[in-house]
Amino acid sequence: MRNDPRLRVLAIPLALILATATGAFVRPQADYFGPSGPVPPTATPPEPPEEFPISDDYAKQFVLKKTGRADVVARMIHRVPTPKGPPSNDHFTTDGSKDIWGGYMADQNGGFLHRALGVFADFNVSQTCNFFCPLVGTWVGIGGFGNSNLAQTGVNQRNMQAFYEMLPAGAVYLYGVNNSDAMYTYLAWDSATNNWYFQVQDLTTATYWSSEFSYSPDTRTAEWITEVNGGSVPSMNPVNFTSARWIDETGNGHSIPDGVITAWRITLRDPNGGCVVPSYLSGTNDYFTNTAVGSC
Repeated sequence: MRNDPRLRVLAIPLALILATATGAFVRPQADYFGPSGPVPPTATPPEPPEEFPISDDYAKQFVLKKTGRADVVARMIHRVPTPKGPPSNDHFTTDGSKDIWGGYMADQNGGFLHRALGVFADFNVSQTCNFFCPLVGTWVGIGGFGNSNLAQTGVNQRNMQAFYEMLPAGAVYLYGVNNSDAMYTYLAWDSATNNWYFQVQDLTTATYWSSEFSYSPDTRTAEWITEVNGGSVPSMNPVNFTSARWIDETGNGHSIPDGVITAWRITLRDPNGGCVVPSYLSGTNDYFTNTAVGSC
């Protein structure tokens, strides 16, 4: 789901920083209307990725070591294989003419201390509609802001299918998801194999898919997004993101605004009508809710 540099977003400037009691940084938000924002230069799309399957034990050990999420590992019970055949024709991406992202983005552009080598979150989703409605999906990803180098995992809320996607290829659908199921999605660089680890998991049904691929996402940004592409924003239940965090090249985990040049709070304003509005960050700056509204 590649983003358009002309997105109307709410920026969190680095120059305005307030320390909270817990030591985290809360950046005051102000309106931002591109295109003068920190847009990375257009990158050359990566080569078609090659899959490198991993064992069930390897996947569980990797998640536990990198995230410490024993609760997630305990629900990695019913594993589904990678589907055969080409990707679908569904692209969670933009044609460059409309705002389609709602949520948060951690932006490393211009910085030299950190790269986003991992991103994960818990969220819940519900179906929007079956027919005659736009493509709607909630996902986490790395890259894609101003370029096509985006890796992502999430749920298509039109057909309620878990998916992964590596632009410029389309979404690959994995298994069905029920309304309001609790989901966990995770992307990370595996330094032991020099490949990218992908996982999308239904915590409610204990169903998951994971594999590794050769790919080159743009590691300057990490995203937690609800996307609407191809029509007005439909009626849908709020999407709650929790434990929305990113991992740097040293393996340290961060909340969304921690250690980045700019954290972006992105309000989706669809020219066809409707908006997806993210709440302000709460908890340890890793919790927010995306809400569909008629206007904003």
